[in-house]
Amino acid sequence: MINLTLMTFMAMQYLNVPYKWGSNGPFDFDCSGLAIKVLHDSGITIPDDSAEGLRLWATKRFGECEAGSDCLLFFGKDGKANHVAIGVSATHMIEAGGAGEDSLKMDLKQLGLKDARVRIKPIANRRDLISAVKIIY
Repeated sequence: MINLTLMTFMAMQYLNVPYKWGSNGPFDFDCSGLAIKVLHDSGITIPDDSAEGLRLWATKRFGECEAGSDCLLFFGKDGKANHVAIGVSATHMIEAGGAGEDSLKMDLKQLGLKDARVRIKPIANRRDLISAVKIIY
């Protein structure tokens, strides 16, 4: 079940917006661009626009938590984030993803075939969760 909090509501308005690596919206997003836009829409401004910079800022400001609603979920390798999503429940997240840097060379039809968009996905689909940070606003 999705918890309809302010962050979840803000994230849901961008569902199905196309994915584009390096973009911060509102007509297309990459993962950190979506997270930063949702935080901004929720009244929180952050200083860095990369997934790892966002993880370091959020962890320092709020501390880690269990995955759940109003959490930023960080995925990566060797403790360094390369993807961020928004937790909307203990089991689901909203993320922008699907094509990575290749999205810069794809048209909308190609992106659609790769499911490259803002979407709701099970957290369990990813095995590389490195941390979760509860956002308090």
